[in-house]
Amino acid sequence: RFQGLQMAQEGTVTIEGVVHNALHEAGAISDDNAGDRKKIKWSSASRTDKGVHAVACVCSTKLAIDRDIDARIAKFGEVPQSILDNWNSRLPEDIRVLSAIRWGKNTKAHDRCNLREYEYLLPESALSGKSAEDLQSLLGKFEGTHRFHNFVGNLGRSIRPVGR
Repeated sequence: RFQGLQMAQEGTVTIEGVVHNALHEAGAISDDNAGDRKKIKWSSASRTDKGVHAVACVCSTKLAIDRDIDARIAKFGEVPQSILDNWNSRLPEDIRVLSAIRWGKNTKAHDRCNLREYEYLLPESALSGKSAEDLQSLLGKFEGTHRFHNFVGNLGRSIRPVGR
């Protein structure tokens, strides 16, 4: 249904694109800033490749919020449930904004990420009739080969390269 997480070219349906459009429709992103990731400082702490699915993702962006609501957020830290409900009413059932908080002016989700957890599913049918050696080889296909040091902020310097 979706063609990945990150907003992409016109006509490509992505999770971020759907969330961005809902926020724009709700008035949290102005008409002047709509469609421009740089103007709203959109940042994601995750990404998905073809065939990969995420249960949750943390994003940061600059939003237009009513002054009274902004004062309440400043006092309590979290965006009121009524605003989340408004945003979620504009999203399809399989996408939800679970919470929203105020971060520093220049904070980016991308830079604040310090943990990623992955779970890989293997269909049982792939295991039937396999020897231990075959199974070891099959599971080896799930080993990572990419070093994501550029995607975890300052922690990237301490991450060891992934090897087979």
